[in-house]
Amino acid sequence: MQRLECAVQHYAWGKKGQNSTVCGLIKENYETIHQKKIDTEKPYAELWMGTHPNAPSKVQPSSELLSSFLKSQVSNYFSSEEISEFFQSRGYEYASLPYLFKVLSVNQALSIQAHPDEQLAQKLFKSDPEHYKDPYHKPELCCALTNFEALCAFQKLETIISNITQVPEFQSLLKSQNQELVEHVISLTEQDIAKLSAEERKSLLQKLFHALMTSSKSQVETHLPNLINRLNQNETRSSLENLILRLYSDYANDIGCFSVFFLNYITLKPGEGLFLGPNEPHAYLSGDCIECMASSDNVVRAGLTPKFIDTETLVQMLTYDDGALAKMKCNGEKLNDFETLYAPPVSEFKVQKIVLPKQYDKYQWTTNSISIAIVLEGKGLINNEKFVKGDVVLLPFNATPEIENVDSNNDQMVVFVASTNIANISVK
Repeated sequence: MQRLECAVQHYAWGKKGQNSTVCGLIKENYETIHQKKIDTEKPYAELWMGTHPNAPSKVQPSSELLSSFLKSQVSNYFSSEEISEFFQSRGYEYASLPYLFKVLSVNQALSIQAHPDEQLAQKLFKSDPEHYKDPYHKPELCCALTNFEALCAFQKLETIISNITQVPEFQSLLKSQNQELVEHVISLTEQDIAKLSAEERKSLLQKLFHALMTSSKSQVETHLPNLINRLNQNETRSSLENLILRLYSDYANDIGCFSVFFLNYITLKPGEGLFLGPNEPHAYLSGDCIECMASSDNVVRAGLTPKFIDTETLVQMLTYDDGALAKMKCNGEKLNDFETLYAPPVSEFKVQKIVLPKQYDKYQWTTNSISIAIVLEGKGLINNEKFVKGDVVLLPFNATPEIENVDSNNDQMVVFVASTNIANISVK
């Protein structure tokens, strides 16, 4: 068992100071280690726990890089199955964690984005290493800590066509790119759409999304302000219309503002989760969450961002599955009174949530794989060592940690644990 100091990303979209769960988690440890007050005017967007070189964790109290520490401790921390799967078969860097564990505090929308599958990740890394810095895929799991808003996966084709019909500014923008296509889709009856094969639905959806995402800047700057002006004049607005106004206030004249007419607008409640597989479009909008993913930073963006965008790659890579949202829900399996398991269909990671009420003072679990645990609420003992909110610990594959809730002022102790998912996925 090894304590960790973990890195923070101060992205502009993050929540500031005490409004940020990330800031609240790191404050005490940061001020103890660095002997200075935390800057509450900064945005605290992401807490990274892992070996990824963009923001690597360090072992405490030595401040040795976790990646360096693990190179000398491979057989003590990784199981033989993990060594075989990730370092020998899958090509992950030796002794690096195959997952990246995060806490996010989102104040404004992240980019419209998707993450490549393994084949595309390797291709992008080879052709454009400046923007795609590793050859790994990036499936990811999001578990809400607060109400958490997101755009995720494509709406049903029928709904998208209805949006085109009912929103004149959206229709006009698409017509500026492909009038024949738009006139065709708005002429389709319900019976016509019902007769489409799965491949025909995908093809039509791709053509429509391509028309949007390749619209000229001048056309967007014409039709988007018209939409905003109309919405501002409405006395009552839907939640979706209010979202459009929010996005416009942060990203004026950005083509991503129109993406709300293609993607599902959802709000996760605390404890609810999503598994975002490769090549599925999404954008986090607001709230706090736990996130775990394969250890990659590959992102293909095409809107709601000042960063590098790669529209053609995004448009080509997406699945265009307009029924994907239902498959993405990952609300966890209640294993017992204390533990909930979020196990996606990948070998790199799974997440466990352990809630220890005050009246049940001890709980023991078996890791089975190299794990990172973070205390989200309360304070207590892990293997008789004191841990408080924000503390992070690395656990070896064969650990049997025992948690004890000793907080007299808090009803519960909450711990999230990330680990590999070898036990639940057949190793290929």
